[in-house]
Amino acid sequence: MRISTGQLLIGALVILSLAALVGGFLIIGSPAKQRLLGLDNKRIQHLYRISSAVNHYAITNEWLPASLDDLSNAEIEQLNDPETGEPYHYEVTGKTTYKLCAVFALADSDLAAQPRGYNFATHAQGFHCFHLTAPDS
Repeated sequence: MRISTGQLLIGALVILSLAALVGGFLIIGSPAKQRLLGLDNKRIQHLYRISSAVNHYAITNEWLPASLDDLSNAEIEQLNDPETGEPYHYEVTGKTTYKLCAVFALADSDLAAQPRGYNFATHAQGFHCFHLTAPDS
C-alpha cells in the first residue's frame, strides 16, 4: 500500500497544527492558567485601589481607617476577592502602617511594578500580605 502525496501533505499539516497548538500552550500557558493569572491581576488592581483609598483617608483624617468599611463607596468599589467574594484582609499595624492581604492563585504575576513603589505583582501563592505605610498628612 502506497501513501499518496496528498495523504502525506495532510499528515504533515496535522502534525504541524498539533505542534503549533502545543507550542502555544507552552508559551502562553493553558486556558486554566490564563484564567488564574487574570484573577490575580484583578486582585492586584483591587489592592492598589484599596491602598490608594486608605492613603487618601489617612491624609484627610490624619489617621488610618479602623477597617475597610470606613472607606466610602466612592473611594473604592471592590473590597472583595473576584473569585471567592471574601473580603480582602486589612489590619492597622501602627500609627501609619498597615497590612493588606489577599489569597493569590499563582506566585508572582507577570505584571510590572505598580506606581509609588507598591509592587503588588510580587507575591507568593496563597495568602500573602503586603506591609504598607501611609503618607504623612
